[in-house]
Amino acid sequence: MMSNFKRYEVTALAWKTGLIPIFSFDQIDTCERIIDACYQGGVRLVEFTNRVRNAREVFIHLREYISDKYPDVVLGVGSIVDPSTAALFIQAGADFVVCPILNPAVIEVCHRQNISCMPGCTSSSEISRAEGSGVDLVKLFPAHALGPGFVKRHLAPCPWSSLMPTGGVEPTRKSLQSWFEAGVHCVGIGGQLFTPEIIESANWSKLKETVADLVTWIQEFRDVGQ
Repeated sequence: MMSNFKRYEVTALAWKTGLIPIFSFDQIDTCERIIDACYQGGVRLVEFTNRVRNAREVFIHLREYISDKYPDVVLGVGSIVDPSTAALFIQAGADFVVCPILNPAVIEVCHRQNISCMPGCTSSSEISRAEGSGVDLVKLFPAHALGPGFVKRHLAPCPWSSLMPTGGVEPTRKSLQSWFEAGVHCVGIGGQLFTPEIIESANWSKLKETVADLVTWIQEFRDVGQ
């Protein structure tokens, strides 16, 4: 199953929503409920990371689940570090590929099939290398080690960069405001959104409310900045 979304469509939707929830669980039912809650909260992009042992099997099931129930949702795969794994998930229907590192070989595999690749970068030099390889949206990782100040300093001489901090963005109004006022394209939030309390208690209504709040706050910050 090949992606129905082109690279520019994924980048545009990431801007529109402003938030990419990131999760990885080996229980298919849990992943389905997460997707339901995120969709009901207003999100249209989700990232399933390649971290659990049966990640590809779960991903294939989620690809079918989303295609049947939420055809407007973009499903990506994260924690990809090599081109062969990227190719396996692209074949399974990944709409975008996210990496914790900058590996040009992964970018090449993705772009050859018009799949968006979001490599992890930690410096302006790495961001520039990624953009030189045709990357539209760069993941800042780990975001907590860089901070919103880095975004401001990078965008001052390089205003064309589209940045997505991940790994340190908190699901709070204060945290989001600091990142979006700095000029990020969107943010990725994982463990701090899918807390053990929510997952273990299956409190999907709470997750939906939290996601809806995040989407609302992001739009407010975007409106102020326009």
